[in-house]
Amino acid sequence: MISTISSQRSQELDRDVPLNAQQDQRPVEGRYHLSAFHAARLRALSNTFVERLDWKTCIDKYDRPHTLFYLDPPYWETEGYGVPFPYAEYVEMASRLRSLKGRAIVSLNDHPDIRRAFEGFHIEAVDIKYTVGGGGREAARKEVIIFSWDDAAQPAGLF
Repeated sequence: MISTISSQRSQELDRDVPLNAQQDQRPVEGRYHLSAFHAARLRALSNTFVERLDWKTCIDKYDRPHTLFYLDPPYWETEGYGVPFPYAEYVEMASRLRSLKGRAIVSLNDHPDIRRAFEGFHIEAVDIKYTVGGGGREAARKEVIIFSWDDAAQPAGLF
């Protein structure tokens, strides 16, 4: 499935579509009210493809020198995703990133196995706070941002 937002559709989104009597975001005649802020964001994405594909298929289909991939796979040894993602997937991901024509950024949990799979890549660790189950409870964690290119040698841009 490929979804694009054409420039004609972006112009349609600029029009002020009236909201229903409750002034909420429910559709009126099949349309939503979009502020100028949101319409501008949609215009910026007018040449963006949104797909629902397996990560390998997506890379195979779109890898070109001007492509930036953002990969956010299930975190290693965590529960709740409902999608099988064995360690071999991370190893294969790292292998594919080594031969990309474009570039990729991967975000994952900071785990020794992940660092081993992505050995040789530029990796930055970041501290984050997860909100656990609501109620204001937070849990401090570390994540890694993995770059398929040497961000230290090429920090001023992607392409």
